[in-house]
Amino acid sequence: MTGRYQSVPVPPDVFAGDRGQTVFKSHLLGLRGVSCGAEVMPVIYARRRIARVTRGTGGFNPTRVWKGSRMIRRKIWFLIVLCSFVVLNGQDKPSVKDRAGRWEETIRAFEQWDSKNTFPSDAVLFVGSSSIRLWPTAECFGEFAVINRGFGGSQISDVNYFAERIVLRYEPEVIVFYAGDNDIAAGKSAQRIVDDYRKFEKLVHKKLPETRIIFISIKPSRSRWSLWPVMNEANMMIQGFSGKDGRLFYFDAATPLLGPDGKPNAELFLGDNLHLNSKGYDVWTQLLRPTLREALRVEWNTDPPD
Repeated sequence: MTGRYQSVPVPPDVFAGDRGQTVFKSHLLGLRGVSCGAEVMPVIYARRRIARVTRGTGGFNPTRVWKGSRMIRRKIWFLIVLCSFVVLNGQDKPSVKDRAGRWEETIRAFEQWDSKNTFPSDAVLFVGSSSIRLWPTAECFGEFAVINRGFGGSQISDVNYFAERIVLRYEPEVIVFYAGDNDIAAGKSAQRIVDDYRKFEKLVHKKLPETRIIFISIKPSRSRWSLWPVMNEANMMIQGFSGKDGRLFYFDAATPLLGPDGKPNAELFLGDNLHLNSKGYDVWTQLLRPTLREALRVEWNTDPPD
Protein backbone atom coordinates (compact mmCIF):
# COMPACT_ATOMS: atom_id res chain seq x y z
CA MET A 1 0.00 0.00 0.00
CA THR A 2 1.30 3.48 -0.84
CA GLY A 3 -0.50 6.38 0.84
CA ARG A 4 -4.20 6.23 -0.03
CA TYR A 5 -3.62 3.75 -2.84
CA GLN A 6 -3.79 0.00 -2.69
CA SER A 7 -3.09 -2.58 -5.40
CA VAL A 8 -5.74 -5.29 -5.55
CA PRO A 9 -6.80 -7.85 -8.17
CA VAL A 10 -9.59 -6.36 -10.31
CA PRO A 11 -11.74 -8.47 -12.66
CA PRO A 12 -12.09 -7.36 -16.27
CA ASP A 13 -15.73 -6.35 -15.72
CA VAL A 14 -14.89 -3.14 -13.91
CA PHE A 15 -16.49 0.14 -14.79
CA ALA A 16 -15.71 3.65 -13.65
CA GLY A 17 -18.22 5.55 -11.55
CA ASP A 18 -18.68 9.30 -11.29
CA ARG A 19 -16.09 11.56 -9.62
CA GLY A 20 -13.26 9.19 -10.46
CA GLN A 21 -14.43 6.40 -8.13
CA THR A 22 -13.92 2.83 -9.30
CA VAL A 23 -16.81 0.51 -8.61
CA PHE A 24 -16.65 -3.24 -8.93
CA LYS A 25 -19.41 -4.46 -11.22
CA SER A 26 -18.89 -7.99 -9.93
CA HIS A 27 -19.57 -6.82 -6.38
CA LEU A 28 -22.73 -4.95 -7.35
CA LEU A 29 -24.05 -8.05 -9.11
CA GLY A 30 -23.37 -10.16 -6.03
CA LEU A 31 -20.62 -12.39 -7.48
CA ARG A 32 -18.64 -14.33 -4.91
CA GLY A 33 -15.16 -13.95 -6.40
CA VAL A 34 -13.07 -12.62 -9.22
CA SER A 35 -11.71 -14.29 -12.31
CA CYS A 36 -8.15 -15.56 -12.56
CA GLY A 37 -5.60 -13.61 -14.50
CA ALA A 38 -7.08 -10.29 -13.42
CA GLU A 39 -5.00 -7.21 -13.82
CA VAL A 40 -3.57 -5.25 -10.91
CA MET A 41 -4.38 -1.55 -10.79
CA PRO A 42 -4.54 1.25 -8.22
CA VAL A 43 -7.97 1.90 -6.78
CA ILE A 44 -9.12 4.97 -4.90
CA TYR A 45 -11.39 3.89 -2.07
CA ALA A 46 -13.44 7.06 -1.85
CA ARG A 47 -16.55 5.46 -0.37
CA ARG A 48 -16.78 3.81 3.00
CA ARG A 49 -19.14 1.21 1.57
CA ILE A 50 -16.43 -0.26 -0.70
CA ALA A 51 -13.83 0.10 2.05
CA ARG A 52 -15.98 -1.96 4.42
CA VAL A 53 -16.27 -4.74 1.87
CA THR A 54 -12.51 -4.99 1.42
CA ARG A 55 -11.33 -4.02 4.90
CA GLY A 56 -9.31 -6.75 6.59
CA THR A 57 -9.46 -9.15 3.67
CA GLY A 58 -7.23 -7.61 1.11
CA GLY A 59 -10.09 -7.98 -1.41
CA PHE A 60 -13.70 -9.06 -1.47
CA ASN A 61 -15.36 -10.26 1.74
CA PRO A 62 -17.18 -13.46 0.65
CA THR A 63 -19.63 -13.37 3.57
CA ARG A 64 -20.81 -9.84 2.86
CA VAL A 65 -20.96 -10.46 -0.88
CA TRP A 66 -23.02 -13.66 -0.36
CA LYS A 67 -25.51 -11.77 1.82
CA GLY A 68 -25.83 -9.13 -0.87
CA SER A 69 -26.38 -11.83 -3.47
CA ARG A 70 -29.12 -13.40 -1.35
CA MET A 71 -30.92 -10.06 -1.08
CA ILE A 72 -30.74 -9.63 -4.84
CA ARG A 73 -32.25 -13.08 -5.39
CA ARG A 74 -35.11 -12.21 -3.02
CA LYS A 75 -35.80 -9.03 -4.96
CA ILE A 76 -35.81 -10.95 -8.23
CA TRP A 77 -38.35 -13.46 -6.87
CA PHE A 78 -40.50 -10.60 -5.61
CA LEU A 79 -40.48 -9.02 -9.06
CA ILE A 80 -41.40 -12.36 -10.68
CA VAL A 81 -44.37 -12.80 -8.34
CA LEU A 82 -45.44 -9.20 -8.87
CA CYS A 83 -45.29 -9.52 -12.66
CA SER A 84 -47.28 -12.78 -12.52
CA PHE A 85 -49.98 -11.06 -10.48
CA VAL A 86 -50.16 -8.17 -12.94
CA VAL A 87 -50.48 -10.54 -15.89
CA LEU A 88 -53.21 -12.64 -14.26
CA ASN A 89 -55.07 -9.57 -13.08
CA GLY A 90 -54.87 -8.15 -16.57
CA GLN A 91 -56.40 -11.30 -18.00
CA ASP A 92 -59.18 -11.13 -15.45
CA LYS A 93 -59.89 -7.50 -16.16
CA PRO A 94 -59.46 -6.72 -19.85
CA SER A 95 -58.87 -3.07 -20.60
CA VAL A 96 -61.46 -0.75 -22.07
CA LYS A 97 -59.42 -0.75 -25.29
CA ASP A 98 -59.55 -4.58 -25.47
CA ARG A 99 -63.31 -4.68 -25.02
CA ALA A 100 -63.95 -1.89 -27.48
CA GLY A 101 -61.65 -3.46 -30.03
CA ARG A 102 -63.23 -6.91 -29.81
CA TRP A 103 -66.91 -6.05 -29.56
CA GLU A 104 -67.33 -2.57 -31.02
CA GLU A 105 -68.24 -3.81 -34.49
CA THR A 106 -70.93 -6.10 -33.07
CA ILE A 107 -72.38 -3.42 -30.82
CA ARG A 108 -72.48 -0.93 -33.67
CA ALA A 109 -74.31 -3.48 -35.82
CA PHE A 110 -77.01 -3.64 -33.13
CA GLU A 111 -77.22 0.15 -33.10
CA GLN A 112 -77.42 0.36 -36.89
CA TRP A 113 -80.29 -2.13 -36.92
CA ASP A 114 -82.06 -0.09 -34.24
CA SER A 115 -81.65 3.10 -36.30
CA LYS A 116 -83.50 1.51 -39.23
CA ASN A 117 -86.12 -0.44 -37.28
CA THR A 118 -88.41 0.16 -34.38
CA PHE A 119 -87.99 -1.96 -31.29
CA PRO A 120 -90.94 -2.84 -29.08
CA SER A 121 -91.57 -1.15 -25.76
CA ASP A 122 -91.83 -3.31 -22.64
CA ALA A 123 -89.97 -6.04 -24.50
CA VAL A 124 -88.37 -9.23 -23.32
CA LEU A 125 -84.65 -8.70 -23.82
CA PHE A 126 -82.37 -11.72 -24.19
CA VAL A 127 -78.78 -10.71 -23.51
CA GLY A 128 -75.50 -12.51 -22.89
CA SER A 129 -73.00 -14.77 -24.62
CA SER A 130 -73.26 -17.22 -27.53
CA SER A 131 -75.93 -19.33 -25.82
CA ILE A 132 -78.18 -16.30 -26.27
CA ARG A 133 -76.87 -15.34 -29.71
CA LEU A 134 -77.52 -18.83 -31.15
CA TRP A 135 -80.98 -19.13 -29.60
CA PRO A 136 -83.72 -18.35 -32.20
CA THR A 137 -85.64 -16.43 -29.58
CA ALA A 138 -88.00 -14.64 -31.99
CA GLU A 139 -89.22 -18.01 -33.27
CA CYS A 140 -89.24 -19.81 -29.94
CA PHE A 141 -91.06 -17.02 -28.10
CA GLY A 142 -93.22 -15.59 -30.86
CA GLU A 143 -95.97 -14.70 -28.39
CA PHE A 144 -93.71 -12.12 -26.76
CA ALA A 145 -92.06 -8.95 -28.04
CA VAL A 146 -88.47 -10.19 -28.09
CA ILE A 147 -85.13 -8.47 -28.59
CA ASN A 148 -81.96 -10.57 -28.83
CA ARG A 149 -78.65 -8.94 -27.97
CA GLY A 150 -76.34 -11.90 -27.54
CA PHE A 151 -72.71 -11.64 -28.59
CA GLY A 152 -70.61 -14.79 -28.61
CA GLY A 153 -67.60 -15.18 -26.36
CA SER A 154 -68.67 -12.41 -24.02
CA GLN A 155 -68.42 -12.45 -20.25
CA ILE A 156 -70.63 -10.82 -17.63
CA SER A 157 -68.21 -7.92 -17.34
CA ASP A 158 -68.56 -7.30 -21.10
CA VAL A 159 -72.34 -7.12 -20.79
CA ASN A 160 -71.90 -4.67 -17.92
CA TYR A 161 -69.54 -2.53 -19.98
CA PHE A 162 -72.00 -2.24 -22.89
CA ALA A 163 -75.16 -2.22 -20.74
CA GLU A 164 -76.12 1.32 -21.66
CA ARG A 165 -76.01 0.54 -25.37
CA ILE A 166 -77.48 -2.97 -25.50
CA VAL A 167 -79.71 -3.21 -22.42
CA LEU A 168 -80.86 -0.02 -20.75
CA ARG A 169 -81.78 1.89 -23.92
CA TYR A 170 -84.59 -0.60 -24.64
CA GLU A 171 -86.19 -0.23 -21.20
CA PRO A 172 -87.27 -3.89 -21.27
CA GLU A 173 -89.93 -5.26 -18.96
CA VAL A 174 -88.03 -8.50 -18.52
CA ILE A 175 -84.39 -9.38 -19.13
CA VAL A 176 -83.38 -12.98 -19.80
CA PHE A 177 -79.69 -13.17 -18.92
CA TYR A 178 -77.13 -15.85 -19.75
CA ALA A 179 -73.39 -15.43 -19.17
CA GLY A 180 -70.72 -16.81 -16.87
CA ASP A 181 -69.74 -19.83 -18.93
CA ASN A 182 -66.84 -18.02 -20.63
CA ASP A 183 -65.93 -16.25 -17.41
CA ILE A 184 -65.14 -19.46 -15.57
CA ALA A 185 -63.34 -20.86 -18.62
CA ALA A 186 -61.13 -17.76 -18.40
CA GLY A 187 -60.26 -18.55 -14.79
CA LYS A 188 -62.71 -16.43 -12.83
CA SER A 189 -63.98 -17.68 -9.49
CA ALA A 190 -67.58 -18.42 -8.54
CA GLN A 191 -67.56 -15.38 -6.26
CA ARG A 192 -66.40 -13.19 -9.13
CA ILE A 193 -69.33 -14.45 -11.23
CA VAL A 194 -71.73 -13.52 -8.45
CA ASP A 195 -70.15 -10.10 -7.95
CA ASP A 196 -70.31 -9.27 -11.66
CA TYR A 197 -73.93 -10.41 -11.90
CA ARG A 198 -74.86 -8.32 -8.86
CA LYS A 199 -73.22 -5.38 -10.58
CA PHE A 200 -75.40 -6.00 -13.64
CA GLU A 201 -78.51 -6.19 -11.50
CA LYS A 202 -77.64 -2.88 -9.83
CA LEU A 203 -76.94 -1.21 -13.17
CA VAL A 204 -80.38 -2.24 -14.42
CA HIS A 205 -82.39 -1.42 -11.32
CA LYS A 206 -80.74 1.94 -10.81
CA LYS A 207 -82.35 3.12 -14.05
CA LEU A 208 -85.17 0.58 -14.44
CA PRO A 209 -86.29 -0.32 -10.91
CA GLU A 210 -89.31 -2.36 -12.04
CA THR A 211 -87.55 -4.51 -14.62
CA ARG A 212 -87.44 -8.21 -13.80
CA ILE A 213 -84.32 -10.25 -14.52
CA ILE A 214 -84.25 -13.99 -15.17
CA PHE A 215 -80.83 -15.55 -14.65
CA ILE A 216 -80.39 -18.67 -16.76
CA SER A 217 -78.06 -20.90 -14.80
CA ILE A 218 -74.64 -21.63 -16.24
CA LYS A 219 -74.97 -24.80 -18.26
CA PRO A 220 -72.80 -27.91 -17.96
CA SER A 221 -71.08 -29.15 -21.11
CA ARG A 222 -68.74 -32.01 -21.92
CA SER A 223 -66.08 -29.67 -23.28
CA ARG A 224 -65.98 -27.80 -19.94
CA TRP A 225 -67.03 -30.60 -17.62
CA SER A 226 -63.94 -30.15 -15.44
CA LEU A 227 -65.19 -26.63 -14.63
CA TRP A 228 -68.66 -27.75 -13.60
CA PRO A 229 -68.01 -27.64 -9.82
CA VAL A 230 -67.17 -23.93 -10.04
CA MET A 231 -70.11 -23.28 -12.36
CA ASN A 232 -72.50 -25.08 -10.05
CA GLU A 233 -71.16 -23.17 -7.06
CA ALA A 234 -71.86 -19.88 -8.83
CA ASN A 235 -75.35 -21.09 -9.78
CA MET A 236 -76.20 -22.00 -6.19
CA MET A 237 -75.00 -18.65 -4.87
CA ILE A 238 -77.07 -16.73 -7.42
CA GLN A 239 -80.12 -18.88 -6.76
CA GLY A 240 -79.74 -18.14 -3.07
CA PHE A 241 -80.07 -14.38 -3.30
CA SER A 242 -82.47 -14.33 -6.28
CA GLY A 243 -85.26 -15.67 -4.09
CA LYS A 244 -84.96 -12.66 -1.79
CA ASP A 245 -85.95 -10.08 -4.42
CA GLY A 246 -89.27 -10.28 -6.27
CA ARG A 247 -87.64 -8.79 -9.36
CA LEU A 248 -85.02 -11.54 -9.63
CA PHE A 249 -85.73 -15.00 -11.02
CA TYR A 250 -83.54 -18.08 -11.30
CA PHE A 251 -84.05 -20.60 -14.08
CA ASP A 252 -82.42 -24.00 -13.66
CA ALA A 253 -81.15 -24.63 -17.18
CA ALA A 254 -78.54 -27.16 -16.09
CA THR A 255 -80.47 -30.14 -14.73
CA PRO A 256 -82.52 -30.75 -17.92
CA LEU A 257 -79.28 -31.05 -19.91
CA LEU A 258 -77.89 -33.92 -17.83
CA GLY A 259 -78.27 -37.51 -18.97
CA PRO A 260 -78.89 -40.66 -16.91
CA ASP A 261 -75.16 -40.87 -16.13
CA GLY A 262 -75.23 -37.42 -14.54
CA LYS A 263 -73.18 -35.89 -17.34
CA PRO A 264 -74.28 -33.55 -20.18
CA ASN A 265 -76.49 -35.33 -22.69
CA ALA A 266 -74.58 -35.29 -26.00
CA GLU A 267 -77.88 -35.44 -27.93
CA LEU A 268 -78.65 -31.87 -26.85
CA PHE A 269 -75.34 -30.35 -27.97
CA LEU A 270 -73.60 -29.49 -31.20
CA GLY A 271 -70.48 -31.35 -32.29
CA ASP A 272 -68.29 -28.96 -30.26
CA ASN A 273 -69.86 -30.35 -27.05
CA LEU A 274 -70.26 -26.77 -25.85
CA HIS A 275 -73.21 -25.13 -27.58
CA LEU A 276 -76.79 -26.39 -27.67
CA ASN A 277 -78.36 -27.78 -30.81
CA SER A 278 -82.02 -27.33 -31.77
CA LYS A 279 -83.11 -30.11 -29.40
CA GLY A 280 -81.29 -28.45 -26.54
CA TYR A 281 -82.93 -25.11 -27.25
CA ASP A 282 -86.33 -26.79 -27.46
CA VAL A 283 -85.78 -28.10 -23.93
CA TRP A 284 -84.81 -24.65 -22.66
CA THR A 285 -87.70 -22.94 -24.45
CA GLN A 286 -90.40 -25.19 -23.05
CA LEU A 287 -89.07 -24.99 -19.51
CA LEU A 288 -88.34 -21.26 -19.54
CA ARG A 289 -91.78 -20.22 -20.79
CA PRO A 290 -93.58 -20.63 -17.42
CA THR A 291 -90.89 -18.61 -15.64
CA LEU A 292 -91.11 -15.93 -18.31
CA ARG A 293 -94.88 -15.74 -17.94
CA GLU A 294 -94.53 -15.40 -14.21
CA ALA A 295 -92.03 -12.59 -14.63
CA LEU A 296 -94.36 -10.80 -17.04
CA ARG A 297 -97.34 -11.44 -14.77
CA VAL A 298 -99.39 -12.50 -17.79
CA GLU A 299 -102.48 -14.69 -17.45
CA TRP A 300 -103.08 -17.08 -20.35
CA ASN A 301 -106.50 -18.50 -21.10
CA THR A 302 -105.15 -20.96 -23.65
CA ASP A 303 -101.77 -22.37 -24.38
CA PRO A 304 -99.72 -20.45 -26.95
CA PRO A 305 -99.44 -22.07 -30.37
CA ASP A 306 -96.59 -24.56 -30.82
